[in-house]
Amino acid sequence: MHVYINNAGPASLRFQIGRFIFSSIASGCGCGPPQSVRGLPVEERLLGSYNEAIAEVVRQGAPLASFSIDRRCLYNYTRALRDDAVESLMCFSCARRFPFLADRRSNDISWEVVLGRVSADGVDDVGQRTVFCNLGIETTKAIYGLETFIAKYGRVSDEVHLSNFRSEYEDWQLTIPFGHEDVKILCCPEDCLCKDEACMASSTACPRCCMPLCNECKSYLHKKGKPAMPPVALTNDMMVYYAPRELYTMNVTVMEMICASVCLTSMICFTLEAKFRKENPFDTNVHMSRHRMGARGNATSFPLPWEELLQELRGSDGENVPNLPWVGEELSNFVSVLLKTSDDEDPKALAKFVHQARVRPRNGFRHG
Repeated sequence: MHVYINNAGPASLRFQIGRFIFSSIASGCGCGPPQSVRGLPVEERLLGSYNEAIAEVVRQGAPLASFSIDRRCLYNYTRALRDDAVESLMCFSCARRFPFLADRRSNDISWEVVLGRVSADGVDDVGQRTVFCNLGIETTKAIYGLETFIAKYGRVSDEVHLSNFRSEYEDWQLTIPFGHEDVKILCCPEDCLCKDEACMASSTACPRCCMPLCNECKSYLHKKGKPAMPPVALTNDMMVYYAPRELYTMNVTVMEMICASVCLTSMICFTLEAKFRKENPFDTNVHMSRHRMGARGNATSFPLPWEELLQELRGSDGENVPNLPWVGEELSNFVSVLLKTSDDEDPKALAKFVHQARVRPRNGFRHG
């Protein structure tokens, strides 16, 4: 039975129940008002019968609230969130991280056996051709080939070419054996999983290798008709490489990096904390956070227009090369520090509050 209840209010609801379904409820389930409530107002008797009808339907099935259901829910919850069931996987194609739950039916990333063999008609056959993520050798070269990437995007200037810096790709390449030829691809093999230690040590894929692949990249590789390069793939000129080693070994400050930069890509407003005030994120190692951290205040970033930045970068290659590092008035155009503190008697004491704004001449000139 379908009953339409409008939004006219409680009085209208009681009226519709009493006039339309009271007789059906009372006769259908035998749950009319007992003798003890015969003297109650008609409205209360109607609503009591309606509620009892709902309870009767619920009692015909499994209980909706019980200790056994609570135990099962808690068991499934702890099982789904155990240590070996929750991971943060990095897609080998785009190097983006996604949460992965083993018991979840739908994840944004999944483990894939990247190397396989198929026959011409698509039926698995060990004696037929090798494929990498459903890609043949030529398609693999075109989408993920390291040499293809260097040929497309390797030229930085007339004097600098990425082919002369092969060491930069040592941690970002994987060898795919296609039987008669091995192909080196540009990817992120960080989370590659294989039981063969020799396979892992040589950075070579085998039929037992499993690698995480996000759904977005997978949709392009398994596209019907013709596989395509995923827009977010590293080989689509999305490679950023490692940060310069000097940032870690020389403990470069924020101000020193600004002094040695040709241009700034964004305007950032943030708060500097005192150096020795418990634990300061500015004093920790980059990308080495061990636990969550709260912060008080605001951090605002405004990306600057890329067209103007590109023109500025192109101008830095010719006669208008900036005289790095930035100093004096030129540096003040990039950075301004507003310090609010009660310790303003000794100017030297203020340095501990802005230690990241310190510039060591040797570091600044070396980076410049």
